[in-house]
Amino acid sequence: DDGILGLGDGLVLDGGIFDSSGAGIVDMSAGGVATLSNVTNLGQMGIRGQSSTIALTGPMTNNGTITINSNTASFNAHLRFDTNAAISGTGTIRMQVLSEIGDAQIYTDGPFVGTLGSGQTIAGGGFIDGRSGGTIANNGTIIGDNPMFILRLNGSHDGSGGGVYRADDGVLGLASGLAMTGGTFDSSGTGIVDMVESGTATISNMTNTGIMGIRGQGGVLGLAGPLTNNGTILINSNQNSFNAHIRFLDATEINGTGTIDMHVLSNFGDAQILNDQGFIGTIGAGQTITGSGRLQGEMNMNGTLDPSSIFRRFDIDDLHLSATSAMIADLGGLAISEFDRLLLGSSDTIDLDGTLSVHLDPGYSPIFGDTWNIIDGGTINGEFATTNLPTAPFGLIYRVIYEPNLVFVTLTCGADLTGDNVLNFFDISKFLTYYGNQDPRADFNGDGFYNFFDISLFLQTFASPCQ
Repeated sequence: DDGILGLGDGLVLDGGIFDSSGAGIVDMSAGGVATLSNVTNLGQMGIRGQSSTIALTGPMTNNGTITINSNTASFNAHLRFDTNAAISGTGTIRMQVLSEIGDAQIYTDGPFVGTLGSGQTIAGGGFIDGRSGGTIANNGTIIGDNPMFILRLNGSHDGSGGGVYRADDGVLGLASGLAMTGGTFDSSGTGIVDMVESGTATISNMTNTGIMGIRGQGGVLGLAGPLTNNGTILINSNQNSFNAHIRFLDATEINGTGTIDMHVLSNFGDAQILNDQGFIGTIGAGQTITGSGRLQGEMNMNGTLDPSSIFRRFDIDDLHLSATSAMIADLGGLAISEFDRLLLGSSDTIDLDGTLSVHLDPGYSPIFGDTWNIIDGGTINGEFATTNLPTAPFGLIYRVIYEPNLVFVTLTCGADLTGDNVLNFFDISKFLTYYGNQDPRADFNGDGFYNFFDISLFLQTFASPCQ
């Protein structure tokens, strides 16, 4: 009560209730270890930052506030699980940092499960570590809300009991070596759940509803199981010149209705989605990949490819587009940095299906003969099932032309079916092929039937100048 009830080094306490009033605090006030079990906190508790540790050897009910590094010092303060134990109740654990995130720590000290109950909230900066073969099981909420210092997750974490991992105007950091299953990532304000180190953080059965990132410093977000992305994932979130990756570690899927935004600073290795482990990864139907970067390895694409940024390009290895897939190609000029495209190496392959939508940048007015190579290189199989094209100037038409290693869009005359901007025998031959196959490109009058009227209209159009 307006004072300090101190927990000393060597204290062993089983049972009882901690409480406080006014400015009072129950504080681990000396360096060393105080061991607690079967205790309840109703008020203000603390662990001072002078190499002080509270070790839990049994359950704890926290209905108040526990402040780790209560005096905001530059020496570490620890909350440690020394056995399988749970912190239940409806309270808060506040982690305070003075100079570096080691100032406030929660961790397992052996092959134990330290459980955060559904009513508990951990917030601030520092690190939470399932170390020494142990696991932090989060059934509550963990929040990185310190704008100056990261709250970093290390080791083994399990959020499958409904755990929420959130960044509120701060950074919730995913560390190299992290193995995490279950739970929900979320963010608010300027907050971001970010892969903050070089190395690999492995996740599975997670859902993202906010802003996630992978920093461009050799960081890898490894998918050992499905990720439901209903928010935004930034690959190369700090727009650095060192690589950032999503890597499929299993034949799994990124599903949901979110966006994967790839940022390239200097080369296309800066932002990558990788499948180099022998599995086929899948991008779900509700996902949209934007920006510029590299899709390396074999993948199934059921979502939308929308190249953007100043580069407007994705480099592709081996991509299988499905009936639900889409490509958006925005055209803003004839230079390679002025229109969207997919680029393949000589040994790469893309299987086309789904929908191609072509749009013009605001204020851009193409002229007859303008051509854009929207897919270039490698081996191109099939065609888009549906194409949505801009409205052309009177007497002209936008056409999509497919070749074995090239797909291009051209603005040409109506009877130019080969896309070379001239009319000759090859256009007649192409029309007859389309007509024989009842291809919609032979339905010149657009009535859904293939008959003499289409042939007549094609011949009339063919007889007109192509210009």
